Amino acid sequence: MPHAETVADRLRELGSSIVADALRDLGRRSQTAAHGLRPVVLEHACAGPARTARFEPVPEADADFLPLAAFIDSCEPGDVLVLDRAAEASPGSVWGEICSTTAIQRGAAGVVVDGFMRDELRLGAVGLPVFSRGAFPQDCLGRSMVRATQVTVEIGGVTVEPGDLVVADVDGVVFVPAAMADDVAAAAQEKHAAEQALIEAARAGGSLRDAVARVGTL
Repeated sequence: MPHAETVADRLRELGSSIVADALRDLGRRSQTAAHGLRPVVLEHACAGPARTARFEPVPEADADFLPLAAFIDSCEPGDVLVLDRAAEASPGSVWGEICSTTAIQRGAAGVVVDGFMRDELRLGAVGLPVFSRGAFPQDCLGRSMVRATQVTVEIGGVTVEPGDLVVADVDGVVFVPAAMADDVAAAAQEKHAAEQALIEAARAGGSLRDAVARVGTL
């Protein structure tokens, strides 16, 4: 069985679209987060096991950044930090330059925020792939805070368990159930090979219809 990091690296190289197709072919058609999670830097991509956190709205008197800080400190090399319900921060950003700087020092592969971030230009300079629903200058203090970590979360309509593989790039964010990682990697490799055959046929000037009929995909 391939090591999880090797599978994650390969899925990142193949890309979220091919991974989504592989999941479809394996009967998991709805593993892609709803449209709107975008990378701060278009060229950034990441893949790795999900380390999850869930935000919950709080009264202003309960304001506290410490649970988020502890969550970031808990990151293991290769993890993708996945932040759920961050959009409920009324609104407020839950991620910024300090968070990214710390996470990249811990070896994080990336961050997926189902909500807002800030410090957008400086996040790009830090170099950690960050996916969010956009920038917003107001923070989440006294609005929302981390209430649970390493729990089941829901990101863009997809249920995500800790350890599921996250594959994120400019096309979107896809979640691969951990138990399916090897099967998805094999199916994605087959899909990639089929697409390359179609590209070669197109470059040769052949009929796309005939090529699709032969290869069985598009």
